[in-house]
Amino acid sequence: MFSYTIFKGIGTRMKLKKINLTNFAGFMEFEASFSNNVTYLIGKNGAGKTTVGLDVIWAALQGIAAVKKGEVIPLPGTKDEYIGKAGASANISISLVDHLGQEVRVARNFTKSKQTLKIDGPEGVTLDQDWLNGLFNLHLIAPRRFLELTPKQQAGSLGIDTDDFDACLQKLKETHTNLKRDDNKIVVPDPVEEVVGANAGELMGALASANQFNLSVDQRLAIKASLEEDNVSDRKYIIEKEEEIRLMRGEIVARTERLAGIDSWIEQNPRLDISVIETKIFNINETNNKANLYQAYIKSIADKEVSTKALAGNRAEQKEIEVVRGEYLATQNLPFPELSINEAGELLYNDRYMKHLSSGEALRIVPVLMAEKSKSEFKYIFLQDFQLLDNDNQREVIKDLTSRGFQLLIEFVGDNAGGTQNCIMLKDCGMVG
Repeated sequence: MFSYTIFKGIGTRMKLKKINLTNFAGFMEFEASFSNNVTYLIGKNGAGKTTVGLDVIWAALQGIAAVKKGEVIPLPGTKDEYIGKAGASANISISLVDHLGQEVRVARNFTKSKQTLKIDGPEGVTLDQDWLNGLFNLHLIAPRRFLELTPKQQAGSLGIDTDDFDACLQKLKETHTNLKRDDNKIVVPDPVEEVVGANAGELMGALASANQFNLSVDQRLAIKASLEEDNVSDRKYIIEKEEEIRLMRGEIVARTERLAGIDSWIEQNPRLDISVIETKIFNINETNNKANLYQAYIKSIADKEVSTKALAGNRAEQKEIEVVRGEYLATQNLPFPELSINEAGELLYNDRYMKHLSSGEALRIVPVLMAEKSKSEFKYIFLQDFQLLDNDNQREVIKDLTSRGFQLLIEFVGDNAGGTQNCIMLKDCGMVG
């Protein structure tokens, strides 16, 4: 995140007043002063414009190193690369002035083995590297560097990091895709009749029991028929032989009593209708197929309910993450309503990547954006390749940025100042005229 340390005794709206170079990056001895509003820096390619407009400021405020250390963002490279051929060391200094007119001089000395920093400010005020860190913002000083970043890096440079939200959302979306795929595989058929499956073993057992029971009934019916036949025969015999009636009466009474018992049992235990069981056995395959279809139907409904609930839960989680992500982005206080962060955590302007902005739009937007987010009090901007803008855009950019209190160093590639005021002409790492 950006931070800025306020030191008692130093005002705000710091601007660049002067730079001095000795044996630095091709410059033997160089000194230049800058207008409070607009200064033009003109020279052919390789004349040293970027060194004057950016590298010196960068090195003075942050030093030189191959890697970043802590809160310091050094000018990338080794000290050897920036020490000239005129000696074993290089010296640079920049003079800054605040809105109260108080001057601060920042000087660095570079050798192959070390670099030293010296800051001279108003009497009684102690300034250090933390104060310089608060002034330095590469993308405010050099807006073109911001436009060279990817949209993701641009958002990161503003201190906006949605990686945790985006990773969570991506994981939920992948889960949702898998859930949806599985959900589509669940086919709920048309409703089917509920059928309870039949057990062949139980039915065969019931049939055997019924057959055994009916055998007992048949046996008793056979006995009954035989006894009745005997009675008929005996009665004929009695008629024919009345003298034997007395002897046979007892037998008749006994048989009659036995017949009554059999009749009573048969009345209480009629023959079982086994046709129902036989029908069930005959239809057992069809019945069990229907039962299986019904169970599959019930299971598909249950699976669909589970899948629907999982999908709804996933969508609710995505919505919750999106709300939290939106609340986080709302706290970032982007200075233009047209700015937004997309699902990939990338910076957009009017739903387009910043690289699609016209050069004029970009140069008006980026400095204001970086100044708002960094809260830097250093109002210096180095505008590179300014000649690529048409005259109308040049005037609009200068008018807009200077009205916001920025100090501009405007780079033109060429060898002719053309009567331009507040102009620094460079040739072969030296000032012309």
